Amino acid sequence: ATPLEPCTFGGRRKRIGISSYLVWENLSSTANTVTVTFFPEGLPSWTIVKTTQPFRRGGLNIAQLLSVPDGIFSIQITSSGPIVAALSQYRAAPARASLELGVVTGGNTEGILPGAYIASTGQATISGLYTGSTSPLVTIDFQFILSDGTILTNTTPFTLGTGVRQRSFNIAQSNVALPTNQFFTIRYKVRNASAPVTLAYYSVTASGDAIAT
Repeated sequence: ATPLEPCTFGGRRKRIGISSYLVWENLSSTANTVTVTFFPEGLPSWTIVKTTQPFRRGGLNIAQLLSVPDGIFSIQITSSGPIVAALSQYRAAPARASLELGVVTGGNTEGILPGAYIASTGQATISGLYTGSTSPLVTIDFQFILSDGTILTNTTPFTLGTGVRQRSFNIAQSNVALPTNQFFTIRYKVRNASAPVTLAYYSVTASGDAIAT
């Protein structure tokens, strides 16, 4: 991200047995001030500021941050100089890991989440973050494109805004016709074209592998 250009991460989970790390690299020859804001689901945001020396790496072990409660969270990171950042998550038992790269300029108003999967047992969630200041209500429409070409839509609204900036939902409950144990594609579009959002998808397959975008 360049100066004044925020980088956002749609969502990961904090709880006992899960380790999450936010890591960034200072790409400049001067020290950078890095500001990280956490958006826990349903709770107020929390901010931490770090200084990173030239061409050095910085980061946070999220499990050690007592001000970030257990549950799903999203992140916005800004810097006084150019950086690159990534968010990783690990679980020891059963063993699985996932990586999320940051999205610049607050996200997009439409996009694709490929390789979605709903296991017959497990979880499949979409987390969303809105960091803008102009839209009190942002409605996001989803299309679920199955392997045979069938297109389904979400039957319950998914909204964000200045009042509720972060939330997640179980995609298995978004349309009763969505299949289990097979891959499909998710396409999303924000009704307000001037209100970009950041979305992240996380699922666990029947074999225990984690899928994240």
